[in-house]
Amino acid sequence: MNKFILALGLSTAMVATPALAQNATWDLNADTQIDQNEFSTGLTGSGMYRDWDADTSGYLDNNEIGTGLYGAYDRDASGGISEDEYARGGLFDNDYGDWDTDESGFIEEPEFRAGWDTTARYNEWDADGDAQLTEDEFNQGIYTSFDRDDDQVLTEDEFGAQPGDLGEEGWFDF
Repeated sequence: MNKFILALGLSTAMVATPALAQNATWDLNADTQIDQNEFSTGLTGSGMYRDWDADTSGYLDNNEIGTGLYGAYDRDASGGISEDEYARGGLFDNDYGDWDTDESGFIEEPEFRAGWDTTARYNEWDADGDAQLTEDEFNQGIYTSFDRDDDQVLTEDEFGAQPGDLGEEGWFDF
């Protein structure tokens, strides 16, 4: 499967030009910030939610989110997430060693799933608590994870703090 349209990484061109200024598709009003509506429009347009909805139920359960995130983090599809791949992911503040419980140097899928479950992110993102993450809840959850200062806009600095999420083959595939 495609790297979910939205996997991780910066292209050389992205380094020279501010990331938000490069993408009029996401920054619809060209103010060098991305608000929740702009983000949701871009993320919905990427098809990520649809791609991760393996059973085509119209919502994501915890298993589908775990599988989708694991695939996005395991950029080289090696079956293990390297420390570099993990660091580029940007969604978790946990130390790599907390998730690489067998100390193999790679986070295998069972380790990732166990780590994901300890974050309680799914429950945080599932606003109505029905164990069925809607696309709106998914978009909001990802957005708030990146909006580190909770000011309701993603700035260049916040995108800069998520270097692996931008660029060609990045989660946000600019």
